[in-house]
Amino acid sequence: MLFIHPLTLIYIILGLLTNHFHGIIFLYLFGIIHELCHVITAYIFHVKTNSIVLYPTGFKANLDDYSSLKIYQQLLILIAGPLSFFISLILINFLFYFDVISIYGKKLCENYNMIILLFNILPIHPLDGGKILDILFAHVLNEFFCRILRIIISFITLVCLVFYIKSLGDLLMILFVVSSFVTSFIHFRRDYRLFLIKRKFTTNNYKVRINKKIEIFRYKDNYYIENKKLMNEKKIIDRILEK
Repeated sequence: MLFIHPLTLIYIILGLLTNHFHGIIFLYLFGIIHELCHVITAYIFHVKTNSIVLYPTGFKANLDDYSSLKIYQQLLILIAGPLSFFISLILINFLFYFDVISIYGKKLCENYNMIILLFNILPIHPLDGGKILDILFAHVLNEFFCRILRIIISFITLVCLVFYIKSLGDLLMILFVVSSFVTSFIHFRRDYRLFLIKRKFTTNNYKVRINKKIEIFRYKDNYYIENKKLMNEKKIIDRILEK
């Protein structure tokens, strides 16, 4: 099911008023191709798509939780989006070959296709680049520190992005990207606790890891030795939640 975010309607109206509507159409055309690549790859791994939302920055598919999949499967679902760049490139050349678009239109399409690629590989959570980086970090860092690092990297990248977008005068885009980050930051503690609660009642088949302190690694079956007694993952989570 497709939903349209209210800010998207404002963005489209501004595009009409400022003669940027054709650019927005191209942006959303390649954006839906990008998102469908996520959806199709997720479907291959039996992950359901609940909805697709159109934001000012593009489309976003809301998939079922796929964190229980193998790491390479998770990465394939995420990488499928940026790889849509090449599919869109083929489409652009096809349209140009059959005179559907002019040489100017071809260059405009190529620019928007590149913008979608570069935007989505930025290390900002929850963009593709941020999620990929998060999965890689989760292999070597405990879940709490991994989420802290996610916030720091996202913030630094976002600051750089805001100054770049500001130079283009796109204040609505700045508002949307910043509000998304602020929401994630505000809900940091809540989301972490929800992760722990869900993890406590989920059976995993990860390799066992004996931690040196009370902590949780996302892709390990965590244990901790206290007073010569082995503490399993559920008890570790209880201890963390008590703090």
